[in-house]
Amino acid sequence: MKALIAWLAQVDHPLEDVRRRGQIIISVMCAIFVIAVIALPSLFFNPKPLTSGVALGLGIILSLIVIPLARRGKVSFAGWIVVISTAFIISIPMILRGESSYTLAYLLIPVLIAGVVLRPWQIVGVLMGIWVMIWVLELNYPTAQTVATRGGVLTHALLMTFIGAVISFVNSRITVGAFDAVSSGQQTIEQNARQLAELNASLEQQVHDRTADLETALVKLQERASTQERLLDEIEQQREVIREMSVPVLPVAAKVLVMPLIGALDSERLSRLQDNALQAVQRQSIKHLVLDITGVVVVDSQVAQGFISVVRAVRLLGAETMLVGVRPEVAQAMVSLGLELDTISTSATLQEGLQRIHSYN
Repeated sequence: MKALIAWLAQVDHPLEDVRRRGQIIISVMCAIFVIAVIALPSLFFNPKPLTSGVALGLGIILSLIVIPLARRGKVSFAGWIVVISTAFIISIPMILRGESSYTLAYLLIPVLIAGVVLRPWQIVGVLMGIWVMIWVLELNYPTAQTVATRGGVLTHALLMTFIGAVISFVNSRITVGAFDAVSSGQQTIEQNARQLAELNASLEQQVHDRTADLETALVKLQERASTQERLLDEIEQQREVIREMSVPVLPVAAKVLVMPLIGALDSERLSRLQDNALQAVQRQSIKHLVLDITGVVVVDSQVAQGFISVVRAVRLLGAETMLVGVRPEVAQAMVSLGLELDTISTSATLQEGLQRIHSYN
């Protein structure tokens, strides 16, 4: 049953107000159909079944025609059929009996139906049509009552239909206005929702792109940092190799070591010179250490003091130190500095120095 009701209530139209009026038409016609079917057995007990039978039959036929029209979205057309057919069905008793009666007052019904199934200004047209119908029926099917009574019936019928039309017009106007406002608000909300969804999608895309860019930049930065760290390690290793090579210790004979020095000597190289010399002397039980300064560019007081420190330290370990490769300008600089070089054995060349050492032995 619920599935049938849901199926009947489906109106194929995009506007909410039209769907609402279509559902009202379907509800009214379903009610008329059910009432007509239930009332059919009563015709057997009616002394004048023709009038009621025609009305009930038209009601059933009208329901079967109007309901499909309303479901297809042709709501205004279906509404006009309902209003016109209702007015015609109400007038059947007057036409068949040949006289008017208080049935004219029932012509208020199509006006009220128009109020819920038609648009506001269409109700005015229905009212005008009902007034014309009342006038025609009253003229063609007069009653046996007095003129005053007939005038009263006509007056009351016109008044009731007018009041019903006013009520229906106001109701329809308010309803349409409300649905228009709701529809407009709904459209605005849907538009804002779409804009918000688009904005959210755009922001999400921007965040995604920015995040991807940051992740890419972070990966590159990490790779660069790793590369720099690796290069620094390599540089440090190379520096260590260079430091070792800057003060090499070369064994040239039994218990004789030569340390050739090249380039400028700073405090770091002098310190490494002394460390390497002492370690080599102690480790190999060296008796003679030869410092070859042929490649030393400048000998200042700091360098000279460094040589003297090496000589004294090596002597404490039981070895003698010889300074070879002293160029004239270097010798002059060392003398001008006033250094005590009397305790240092010197030689002009490495070959001469080695020969002197061999002669000692």
